[in-house]
Amino acid sequence: MEFVRSLESLTVTEGQPLKLSCTLSKENCQVLWLKDDQEIKLDNEEEQDNRFIPTNDGRVYRLEIKESKMIDAGIYTIKVEDKQQSCQVIITEAPIDIVIPLNDKTCLEGTTEFSEFYVELNKPNINLVWKCDDEPIDFTNTKYSKLNEKTKYTLIIHNIELSDEKIYSCQVSGSTSSRVKSSAQLIVDELPPEFVLTTTPLKDQECFEDENVEFECELSKSKWKKTGQTIICKWFRNIDRELRSTAKYSIERSGPMQKLIIHNAQFEDEAEYRCVIMEKFIAAKLTVKGKDFVILTI
Repeated sequence: MEFVRSLESLTVTEGQPLKLSCTLSKENCQVLWLKDDQEIKLDNEEEQDNRFIPTNDGRVYRLEIKESKMIDAGIYTIKVEDKQQSCQVIITEAPIDIVIPLNDKTCLEGTTEFSEFYVELNKPNINLVWKCDDEPIDFTNTKYSKLNEKTKYTLIIHNIELSDEKIYSCQVSGSTSSRVKSSAQLIVDELPPEFVLTTTPLKDQECFEDENVEFECELSKSKWKKTGQTIICKWFRNIDRELRSTAKYSIERSGPMQKLIIHNAQFEDEAEYRCVIMEKFIAAKLTVKGKDFVILTI
């Protein structure tokens, strides 16, 4: 048996495939692969060894690693019968790079824990500097925390407020890698108003004919915090008839308090009345009673 084509020394970049091959003068030879004079135990369950894939195609014998690591550098030897050949493998460190950058995100005001700001790098255990509007984030502040899971790096923001709507970024620390940077914007959607049912629930009402009657309820806020615009409720009768201020109806607002006044109530005003804000509503019924007549006799 002779070596027809020898092993060749290689230089590969970390993370790239590593392929060693040689050609022998015979097929179906029993070969032994070594690294730094230590046998590569190809049936070993340890991670370092089971990454090695030996193959042969006729007289060509190969040893492959799909994704090389820095520890794979060394002297590789193939032994066949009483002959052997060696080569040197050099692994160069891959530059730090971003595989998945930060992306703009939207979350709701009041979210307890927002953890969708993350980057995926090509390496684990990288020191990242997180910033908010270009100011380094102080992780002693309970507002923020971070999580590193292998090559995934996550910024966690707690108890989301409207003031958290800012630009967030991360940057690899160190002069040679400082240009590895990603940034994204967080949009915070304001919580919609709610009906305050504990203090001012909308109540069923009864009145006599020709009397005025009031329906009153309360919102959790009177204005949108982001725009300062007043929050407008709508009033409906029997679900589908929207009411507007007329001689019959008065619609009043005082801060978060919402009021519907029905003037000169008649029997035909008996119905369900709804106060609606966005997709939420509360409802109450009006019952109109007839007046008692007193017959006077002379």
